[in-house]
Amino acid sequence: MGGKRFYFDRLWGMDIDPTAIFLLGARFDMTYPKGVHVGAETDIAFDAAIPTDDTTRKTYRHTRIGGRGFTGARSVIHPIPDIGVRLFGRPQPYAVQHDRTG
Repeated sequence: MGGKRFYFDRLWGMDIDPTAIFLLGARFDMTYPKGVHVGAETDIAFDAAIPTDDTTRKTYRHTRIGGRGFTGARSVIHPIPDIGVRLFGRPQPYAVQHDRTG
């Protein structure tokens, strides 16, 4: 287990699959770390933001990224009910394409 994965999984309590790959510049939300869930064989590029809270409404939600997806550089994955598998997040404000067929 890599150093940063150990830091996120064990110390912060995030749910990141061991086969997931993320670059050191990926930003996971530390406000509600137990709300971060990353599926198997998922790639998260640099500066991708994974928030789990809405500070203005004071709500904490789970952000689930399904398996076998790619989250592009500087994309933001907001907490929505479930974004399924094979997500392709692009460097735009929101995830723009996903496939729920599995």
